[in-house]
Amino acid sequence: MEDGTVVLVGATTENPSFELNAALLSRARVLVFKSLDAAALEKLLARAEAVEGRALPLDDEARGSLVRMADGDGRAALSLAEEVWRSARPDEISMPPSCRTSCSAAHRSTTSPRTATTNLISALHKSVRGSDPGRRALLPLPHGSMLAKAPLFLARRVVRMAIEDIGLADPQALVIANAAKDAYDFLGSPEGELAIAQAVIYVATAPKSNAAYAAYGAAMRTAREAARCCRPGTFSTRRPS
Repeated sequence: MEDGTVVLVGATTENPSFELNAALLSRARVLVFKSLDAAALEKLLARAEAVEGRALPLDDEARGSLVRMADGDGRAALSLAEEVWRSARPDEISMPPSCRTSCSAAHRSTTSPRTATTNLISALHKSVRGSDPGRRALLPLPHGSMLAKAPLFLARRVVRMAIEDIGLADPQALVIANAAKDAYDFLGSPEGELAIAQAVIYVATAPKSNAAYAAYGAAMRTAREAARCCRPGTFSTRRPS
C-alpha cells in the first residue's frame, strides 16, 4: 500500500477508526459518504424523469412523501419512482393508495432489524449531542419497541454517551447512566424503562465535552506510532552519565 503495489478499495457502514487495523488505517484515505438531502433526491428524480422522457404522476404532496420514504437513499428513491410509474393509472396525478402500500412495504423490506435498531440508536445519540431534552430525544425509545427489545443495549449506549460526549464536563452523568442500568436490572420492564428515559434526559441536558475522549485517542495514536518506530535493539540498558 505504501508504494502503490496494492490498491485496496472497501466500503463499510461501521466506523473505520475502530474496525480497521491501525497500520492499515494510517495508510488509507477515508472518505465519508452522507445521506442525500431532499434537494439532492429531487435532482435525482428530475434526472430520472429526463431519462424516461416523462414526468412522475405526482402532485407536490405525493412527491414530498416519496422523497421522505427514500430516507436519504438515492437507490431507494429511484426504486420508488419506478414503482410509481408502474402502478399509476394514466389519469392519476397523485400517488395511488395501492402504490403507497407497495412502496412502503418495499422500503421497509430493504432495512434489516439490525440496521433499523442501529438507525434508532444513532438518532437518539444525535439528539443527545444536540442537547434536545424534549420529546425528540425520547422519541426513538418507544419507536419500534426499542426499550422492550434491547433495553440493556440501550442502557450501554447511554453509558457510552456519558463517557464520550459529556465526560468531565459533568462526571455525574456517568453515575446517573450506571444507576439507570442497575435500576433496570433490579426492576425490569416496564418500571425500569423510566430509569433509562430519565438518564437519557439527563445526558441530553448535561454540558458536553469530548476533551477526555479526544485526549485518550491522541495518546493511543502516539503510543502506536512510537511502537512502530522502535525496533529490537534500539533500546539501551546503560544508565545516562
